Amino acid sequence: MSGLSQCMIVKNEEANIERALSWGVGLVDEQIVVDTGSTDRTVEIARSMGAKVFRYTWDDDFAGAKNYAVSQASGKWIAFLDADEYFEPGDAKKIPKLLKELSPEQVDGLMVSMIQLDGEGGFFAGGSQARIFANREDICYRRRIHEQLIRKDGKPLHLRDSTKELCVIHTGYRKDEKLQALKGQRNLRMILWELEDNPKDYEMLGYLGDIYFSAEQLDKAQEAYQKAVRYMPPQTVPGDQRSAMTFLNLISIADRKNEGEERMKEILSAAFAREELRKDADFDYLAARWYLSRGQFQEALPFLIGTIDKIEKYGNFNRALYAAAHVQEIFEQTALCCLKEGKLQEAVSQAAAVLQEDPWSFAALTVLAESFYKGNVEAGQAEEFLSRFYDRSSLKSRIFLLRAAGKAGWKELEERFRRHLSAEELACFDRSVLQ
Repeated sequence: MSGLSQCMIVKNEEANIERALSWGVGLVDEQIVVDTGSTDRTVEIARSMGAKVFRYTWDDDFAGAKNYAVSQASGKWIAFLDADEYFEPGDAKKIPKLLKELSPEQVDGLMVSMIQLDGEGGFFAGGSQARIFANREDICYRRRIHEQLIRKDGKPLHLRDSTKELCVIHTGYRKDEKLQALKGQRNLRMILWELEDNPKDYEMLGYLGDIYFSAEQLDKAQEAYQKAVRYMPPQTVPGDQRSAMTFLNLISIADRKNEGEERMKEILSAAFAREELRKDADFDYLAARWYLSRGQFQEALPFLIGTIDKIEKYGNFNRALYAAAHVQEIFEQTALCCLKEGKLQEAVSQAAAVLQEDPWSFAALTVLAESFYKGNVEAGQAEEFLSRFYDRSSLKSRIFLLRAAGKAGWKELEERFRRHLSAEELACFDRSVLQ
């Protein structure tokens, strides 16, 4: 076997516990489940699957509970995942070979990719964390909440980059407002306790800001984030998404409080003083949205282009979480800004790139049509160009094209598309426009 112990702490996870344990069956030497007070069938299911179950009296300390779980493990290595997390079977099978090549005395752990799924199973965010580590006395978790794996001697963890081989799937973002409210109250209490012990912990101050921000308490959130910046190191380590989120939320608050362009630029400047944060496309994306919301297309355009450039150059691993989720919108808005600024060739290029991937982007199609119109392209040529993306034998395509021509205000092109509809279809379309 691999000398690997799978550990987790749980409470009322009967919906997840079977999947959480299944990935390790046949691959790990033991499965340690520490229950913190379940009232459902979590413990029963875990035991039926062969896991060793231990009880732990919950004391508002995630690090304490996790360290207790590790203390029950006998393997040379620990794989610590939550009950709503798992390795895909293909990735899990790679773990024994990876560990066989490593020594737990020389390597502290493995950094793995993280994929966060939303409540509907869609991609929410990505990142990386140390989820497999050596079972040694000098390695432990710290902090009651937002716990971190550390070495007791204060030295940085020596981690092998296994992000390309291993990925943890996290499914825990459920739309249960009552549950989220209870968790928010618990988390606030634990964060405040941590700050009593370490009032200059800039990461914990950032998490405090998040609590207030999600509760729409913008003044308190802003105060916490500003304190976090005050105690933040002058340079951040690669992948420091916590520091990035502090600055990004400060920009969002400044926008919502209408604090003005100079304030937004001030926050951007403070973030960009840190080399790693200059690589994060989210800052360009939020700045672009700032200007777009005010109809300032000329000012938005360089930030939109910067967003695309940074995603292509630096990727979205532990950065660009917002931008990566809105790539199509970014191209659509870039095309619109080019159109507004009279850069018609660039507008056509950007809009066509969107339609190549998604022909049903109405925003891109209308920008393309309006760019052709303003560029004095003949309606027949425009119709021929659009046939690359649309099958005119499809009623959906014909209606879609007609709507876009109308939106662009191009009467000649609109008349051409109307000819492709029957009298009955035209009557239905005209009635829908009037409604």
